[in-house]
Amino acid sequence: MPERPRPELEAQLRRLVARDGSVVPDRPDWADSRNDADLFVQIGGWMLVVLMHDGRRGAEDFTAVTVLGREGWASWPAAHARGLTRVRPPRWARPSLLQRLVGRLRGR
Repeated sequence: MPERPRPELEAQLRRLVARDGSVVPDRPDWADSRNDADLFVQIGGWMLVVLMHDGRRGAEDFTAVTVLGREGWASWPAAHARGLTRVRPPRWARPSLLQRLVGRLRGR
């Protein structure tokens, strides 16, 4: 996936959370993290955002300290194709026609 400016990535993460995110009480079995957390936001069956309370920003504000992707399905296009997120990736994140053809020829 090509590198993107931070504001663009943050906007895409907000879009994912708004469409496919939910607050969960515990980290899912597939999330291999031992970080402490005050709150978890799970995006489909693909990503987990680990949040800590941020008292500097207000009583109800949190800061993301870790973003975990499901092992083996790290790319957004692969996660979408597998049904781990309902949100279709933006064009810049999708493989090109050439990449898709080469992948098919290689049996992926």
